[in-house]
Amino acid sequence: MTTTRVLPAGQALLQLRWTVPPERLEAFDRWYEEEHLPDLVGVPGIVGARRFVRDAAYPYASPLGMDYMTLYDVESLAVFDTDEYQSFGRQPSPRTLEVTKGLGYARNVYRQISPGRGGLTGQGPQTTLAMGTAVLHIMTGCDPEAEDDFNRWYDEEHLPRLAEVDGVLYARRFIEAHGQPSEGDRLPLRYQAIYELADPAVATDPSFTHAGRPTPWRDRVAPHMEPHVQLYLQTVAVPGGPTGR
Repeated sequence: MTTTRVLPAGQALLQLRWTVPPERLEAFDRWYEEEHLPDLVGVPGIVGARRFVRDAAYPYASPLGMDYMTLYDVESLAVFDTDEYQSFGRQPSPRTLEVTKGLGYARNVYRQISPGRGGLTGQGPQTTLAMGTAVLHIMTGCDPEAEDDFNRWYDEEHLPRLAEVDGVLYARRFIEAHGQPSEGDRLPLRYQAIYELADPAVATDPSFTHAGRPTPWRDRVAPHMEPHVQLYLQTVAVPGGPTGR
């Protein structure tokens, strides 16, 4: 009998992406597993953390992808204002300074916008989320004058269609609360969609491609948006600390 792993979900997301040369990867992984990940998931309100490696062979990947990513599910944006969280930025350890020096790095904080909590599935919004082995990760910029139409298209047509595909365990959308600009993009990538996949093959399955096919509504918003698409494979998943409730 197979046991389904459950994903803890908050209403905010901390995303860290890294570019690490091969000769530094062993030290980077040891630091992450022994120090960085345990310290952060011990912060009250960080309800879970997951590490990923980019699937460089994914045929629809955008250029300039960062190879390593960590997603921290966070109870709310208020967690980032706590002393427990902020102490990590004020007082990085000597090991942190040594391991991360010179690495390519991007930090982004997001607030969930669709659904309000949990994830959207083929049966509607759910607060208990099954965990797969990969995520399709899409950051998108949009021209300000088309933002209302873009958000309605995503929430009313695009996200529900993809959430119904077999192998898509759930879908979530976020808007950036604060972060770093992405190099090489015409528009700030303020929006993010995450599709939890039972396995990486779902991302290239014809049913998934068909669900994301162009429609009249998509054709209308397409000239106003700029997506950045990557497929990430999960390597580590750990539960976080107490929510503080």
